[in-house]
Amino acid sequence: DLGNWNVLAADCQAELNSRAVLVRHGLPALNQSFNLKQFGKEQAVLNPNNLFFDDKLDVRGTTAVQQVCDRAFFRRGSRWIDGRLIVSGNLEPARTIQFGSPAHEALVERMAREGRAGTLSLEGEIVTVIDGEVVAIVE
Repeated sequence: DLGNWNVLAADCQAELNSRAVLVRHGLPALNQSFNLKQFGKEQAVLNPNNLFFDDKLDVRGTTAVQQVCDRAFFRRGSRWIDGRLIVSGNLEPARTIQFGSPAHEALVERMAREGRAGTLSLEGEIVTVIDGEVVAIVE
């Protein structure tokens, strides 16, 4: 439940402890090292399927989470939610920008100047924060 920060944080902490902090031997310990090396420090290409090694060293992935530029987005249906909104609990847009409109073109140009145009590249509706305001970019 992306709207319940306490449960989400507790689940993440439990997963971190059970998979990374408390595991010191065998394949489950190796996968953390492999993931850090291949999909972290030495990653040289985009990883759109969020591939990772599981505790049996099988490659797994998910497309429900995407890291784009300096943001993480979580897919909920056809909507991509900026991770910063999950922390705040405010998922409802105050404003909508239509894809291809003059407002959208201005936003793309601005984001390109900031080196973050990629955050507007996900397919479907994108809900993000712009100047402190929750904004939906819709097709």
